[in-house]
Amino acid sequence: MGNKIHAEEMKIEEVLTGNSEYYKIPDYQRRFSWKREQLEDFWFDLNSLEADEEHFLGSIVVITGAHNIGFNELELVDGQQRLTTIMLLLKNIQKKFKDNQEYNEMAKMINANYLFTKNKKAKRRIQLELGKLDHSDYENIMNDNMKSIDNQNLINAYKFFEEKLSKMTEKEIEEVYDKLLEQILVVLIQAQNEKSAFRLFETLNDRGLELSAIDLMKNYLLKVANNNEDVDTDLIKENWENIILNIQDVNRKVRFFRHYIMSSEPVTNSKITQRRVYDRFKEIINEDLADYNLTIEDYIKDMEEKSELYRNINNANIGDDFFTKNQRTIINDHLNNFNAIGALPARTLLLKAFDQTLKKELSVQDLTSILEYIETFSIRRIVGQLATGELDTIYNYLAVNAFSEDNPKLFIKNYFEKNMPSDSEFENNFKERDFRNNDQTKYILDTFEKKHFMKNAAGKSIKERSEVHIEHIAPTSSFTAKKYKKWADYLDVDKAEFENLKTRIGNLTLLEYKLNIRASNKPFLQKKKRYDESSFKMTEEIIKNYSDWKSNSILQRSEELSKIAVDIWSL
Repeated sequence: MGNKIHAEEMKIEEVLTGNSEYYKIPDYQRRFSWKREQLEDFWFDLNSLEADEEHFLGSIVVITGAHNIGFNELELVDGQQRLTTIMLLLKNIQKKFKDNQEYNEMAKMINANYLFTKNKKAKRRIQLELGKLDHSDYENIMNDNMKSIDNQNLINAYKFFEEKLSKMTEKEIEEVYDKLLEQILVVLIQAQNEKSAFRLFETLNDRGLELSAIDLMKNYLLKVANNNEDVDTDLIKENWENIILNIQDVNRKVRFFRHYIMSSEPVTNSKITQRRVYDRFKEIINEDLADYNLTIEDYIKDMEEKSELYRNINNANIGDDFFTKNQRTIINDHLNNFNAIGALPARTLLLKAFDQTLKKELSVQDLTSILEYIETFSIRRIVGQLATGELDTIYNYLAVNAFSEDNPKLFIKNYFEKNMPSDSEFENNFKERDFRNNDQTKYILDTFEKKHFMKNAAGKSIKERSEVHIEHIAPTSSFTAKKYKKWADYLDVDKAEFENLKTRIGNLTLLEYKLNIRASNKPFLQKKKRYDESSFKMTEEIIKNYSDWKSNSILQRSEELSKIAVDIWSL
């Protein structure tokens, strides 16, 4: 990382004693929000320290480089809540000491060195500057003006420490003061710019990367808005809050921003990874909006609208009155299937396709055809175990190019055909692949049931996947568990050969939960009695077609199902 990032473990005393330096919380950061629970945790950790103990409070991340009339400004991008809390405690300690002649000099020192700072010309300023919504309240507290404090969290935190210290002697307060300055440690991380800070978060962990990418996009957006008088910053904040609210149930929220950027204008002609999302967002804000005659307000408003659509796609709950009840049922069934098989990269194309449909530039019929194509394309690639890293590029290309064609549906179909296994490849992959006990396999078996076995008879499809089990006709532990010893004796293969057969599609079927428990370790002839009670037609077929269950039965049924699969998952 070169010299763009500097990290150093420090005591709180060291963090607060830099001459000519002050900490500034940007206006775009959230307001002080710690409640009593967080304050109690902080107070407990501090007071539990023994004389020879230290407590690590976490990291404080600042962006360096800004100057303000003789002072070095450290833009505080992580650790705002902790540092504000520390300052409120120090202010309370200073006030208690000021009222006692013995500790009066110490009170002056706290004021001069920690609550305030000064530059080489002895000019004095407040050490911590909060965002504009909180700073006047904070400044009033630091200057002992408690009459008009709007942020209740700030005043409550101040009074929390006031209450704690009121029960202590000056000597006990001095012990708290010493612990705070000498035994509480943080890592002060200084980055030259937002990008360097982002790269730092990236190296820490994936979760930090995700959160920091979103936070940095917000921070940068609001910074640009604040610096532009023509931009309605309050509206931008409201839009952004709605975006975050809309995607609150989305696993890995940064996916929305990736999929949105890859599907929307300004056009992005490349895969956007989690690591690139912040950089691309900045490029769009700085350079690309003007080329498309878009304002920041236009862009973020569109993002807000798409976040609502994304939420509905994620929840498989398209409830728009634009669609009929029957159309919604068909569409949501496909979206549920995408969730089951893990076809998340397809959301780039889905955002664009739904947008085109709602604008009446794509028919509902063509939309449902595209959903069918995505399902087939996804299953063929999953079964063929093709690289998933290509999918973002494929869906980005289609989102950008398909809808300017005369026939988007045909364009997508043809492009999918070029990038998925052929019929013969799919058939061979299908009969030889191992199928795990998961929702993806349940989806495949359920689709067999609905689209093949229920064609000429009433059967049962899965409404709640947790209520239905994947039944391994020959138990997977036939050679490894004592309770399945009869199966080991019964099968015509050894343990090594069975390993290659036990999770083939031919050895799997669907069975209701209670029947699966009752069938469990039973021999095949006894299992058949349970199968006869099942409502699944595919399971009934096993009774009709197989008098015993050996290796050739698994191979034969795998062959049969693979041929059916080619017909079901075809474009």
